[in-house]
Amino acid sequence: MWLRAFYPDLIVAAIPNGGTRKAREAIKLKAEGVLAGMPDLFIAEIVGNFHGLFIEMKSEGGVLSQEQKKIHAQLLLRGYAVQVCRSFEEGKIAVEKYLAIA
Repeated sequence: MWLRAFYPDLIVAAIPNGGTRKAREAIKLKAEGVLAGMPDLFIAEIVGNFHGLFIEMKSEGGVLSQEQKKIHAQLLLRGYAVQVCRSFEEGKIAVEKYLAIA
């Protein structure tokens, strides 16, 4: 909500990879292209040399999975910024720093 309130012109998308699902729903999502390890949020804004910003939200003490580490590295190689944030404040700072690169 903060992003939409303070940056209404940004295209921001949530990527619903996490959570517990029934087997049927998980199979359907995988068939539709859901990819394990993708970060939680994507900001589709070219800034500096980056094509956009992906944000992975983790709880305090949360650890990245091997799939997340692999995808994050691949995204970086393809010109996207990737941040792991452990609170709303960290996420806010990551977005503000990213947008200030220009």
